[in-house]
Amino acid sequence: MPNNIYIIMGLSAFLGLLLLWRGMHNTFNSDLHKVRGLFQLFSAGILVTFSALILTASINLNTYKNLSQETPLATIEFEELKHEQGRFIATLTMQDGLARRYELRGDQWQIDARIIKWGDTAAQLGLKPLYQFERLSGRYSDANLQNSSEQTANELLIEKGVDAWSLAKRFKRILPFIDASYGSASYQSMQDSFRYSIFLAHNGLIARPVLEP
Repeated sequence: MPNNIYIIMGLSAFLGLLLLWRGMHNTFNSDLHKVRGLFQLFSAGILVTFSALILTASINLNTYKNLSQETPLATIEFEELKHEQGRFIATLTMQDGLARRYELRGDQWQIDARIIKWGDTAAQLGLKPLYQFERLSGRYSDANLQNSSEQTANELLIEKGVDAWSLAKRFKRILPFIDASYGSASYQSMQDSFRYSIFLAHNGLIARPVLEP
């Protein structure tokens, strides 16, 4: 989250606490200003609640990564286990260098992501599009083999604080400044030593094979 969002949160919290103090003083110590005190308490509640919502939403959004359409999001490489055809270890390497390994079964793979884009007003405050990978799964291209085999899907989602993506999807009409979308790369071939780069396109995620020099 950009620093100016935290500045807004801090100012709201400060004004809320100031109004809370003044409101309590006027409500309980002054019959003449009791109505003013009640109004100040009401305003303080709104400001403090607003600050708390920004704080909890920022905790969740910090699990997302800034999105750049011109830069690959990650790379993935597959290693087939010896003597076990159709069983792979997938190494997913993020742009920051963090790499994790997952087990997949099948001959095809797919990755899904949650994407958050902002409206023009929010973007002017410095908010950039965000993404977070949600799931990495494998499958067999043969339907009969797929139905008779063990399904493999690895959860990649990190959930902290309020789920901003789900709230934006559910309350789209009252949160028009947040566009929460769902991106999936089409199923790609999974073979030993195959490597792909994962990108974001306008219509979702795409995976391109990495050609060795």
